[in-house]
Amino acid sequence: MTIENILAEARESIKTKGYLDLSHRMKIWKACGERCYFEEQNNLDEKIVTLPLKKRVRLGELCIKKVLPAWDAKTNKDPRPYYLMNLINSYLYGDTPKAALNEEARKCSNFAFELEHHGILGSHTFAMDAAATLANTALRDVWWFLFDYEGKDTHEYIDGEAVDVELTAAQAYAFVIKCWGYESSGEWDNKKRKEFWLWYIDEAEVVLNATELERTPEFIIPKITDKNIEAIVTEFRQWPKSTRFSDRDFSNLDLSMCFLPAMDFNDSSFKNSCLTGVMFDRSEVGDTSFYNANLENASFECCEICGTDFSYANLRGANFKEINHNLVELEEEDVEDEDFIPTRFCHADLTNAIFLGAIVRFTDFTGAILTGADFSQADTTGSIFTDCIGLSSNFTGKTKTEG
Repeated sequence: MTIENILAEARESIKTKGYLDLSHRMKIWKACGERCYFEEQNNLDEKIVTLPLKKRVRLGELCIKKVLPAWDAKTNKDPRPYYLMNLINSYLYGDTPKAALNEEARKCSNFAFELEHHGILGSHTFAMDAAATLANTALRDVWWFLFDYEGKDTHEYIDGEAVDVELTAAQAYAFVIKCWGYESSGEWDNKKRKEFWLWYIDEAEVVLNATELERTPEFIIPKITDKNIEAIVTEFRQWPKSTRFSDRDFSNLDLSMCFLPAMDFNDSSFKNSCLTGVMFDRSEVGDTSFYNANLENASFECCEICGTDFSYANLRGANFKEINHNLVELEEEDVEDEDFIPTRFCHADLTNAIFLGAIVRFTDFTGAILTGADFSQADTTGSIFTDCIGLSSNFTGKTKTEG
């Protein structure tokens, strides 16, 4: 079958099914040329690079480039997938040894796994997973049982650890994760799903007909120029190897580029720091101080927040969805304990902040700006809203006076 016929058949299948099934993806991989199937592939001293391999990697690379904006939007362009992509190109077209790429691929695979293990799911995690999968493709080519697959595809996983790059990228582009607490589910956006695969066929036509493939330009990875934060950010990026950052002082720093999920920041201080857009999802920030910090558009989804001080902080557009769902609920007798310290949002700017489904019992919002803040389905039993600005007249949360 000619390349033209393979692609024409694939387009018709997409128009009928709404996606590109595995049998057609397999035909495209085979059209690139013979698979690098040698025993030496598992030998880290043996480097085998062919034009068919470069073509299959290029198809995956194009998919990842299409979905990396989802990663950037959530992580402030955390450099890990970009560094990995540059290393893949250096392996295929330069002098990067196989062992070096294998080690970085292992780290990124663990990173993607830990994100998902901690319930941090979404387009950005699929994008990271796709990059890690592409590194394994460069090292070992397409998994043999995918490459030789001849059955009828249902577009589901054959093996959770061997899903191809293209399918993972399609999930990043068009699979919508819906989380509620620590439960998650998802569904395809069928319009975007079809759009992705039709785009893929157009890109595949160029790659399959190429007689040679030049090395693509490297991704530019922003360097950290502020020596005050260079060591700290480097340490953050060791996650998940190191996750404990409790009882630390991060005051007066610009950490706005950081991605800080599922970490332990209990008893730490971020006073006066710039943390715009930072993602703290599922981290522990109990008894932590964010006093006067700039947290505009930061995300604390599903975090453990108890005794935390957000007083005078800029929290415009911040996300507190589902916070404290895995903590024991505070009761009146806990509040009466002389050692009890409430979570404080005193005089904070919470314009358009989201507390959907959050548990914020016995929390002090005194003097906070709450214009456009969403407390839908939140439990605010015993909380104080004295002198707040912009509290909606149809506010349905429970207050201390109603408690």
